[in-house]
Amino acid sequence: MARAIPHDEMIAAEEAVIADAQFVIHNLMADAGVSRADLARELGVSDARVTQMFSDDANNLTLRTLARIFRVLGQECRITCDRWDALLAASREIETVSEEDPSVPDQSSARA
Repeated sequence: MARAIPHDEMIAAEEAVIADAQFVIHNLMADAGVSRADLARELGVSDARVTQMFSDDANNLTLRTLARIFRVLGQECRITCDRWDALLAASREIETVSEEDPSVPDQSSARA
């Protein structure tokens, strides 16, 4: 069974995800030349709502909102974690080895 995680660690985890999302969105907006007013208009929300999304108190930045923001910016939002990244990296490594060494069995047919 998982250990009980202290409240302050949970808050820190939430804030880290929100800060990462804000950072990525800010950079995507800058790259695309999209202002906060442009984003608000495309999302159908007020400028104040977009300002709140970028504030230190962005406690209502939902997955649905993130998905909409990324779509407006022409991107697909993906969720990942350390374990998932490790599994994907291992899978890519197996694919690379099997492409380079024909004696390695093809793993793709075994997945069916």
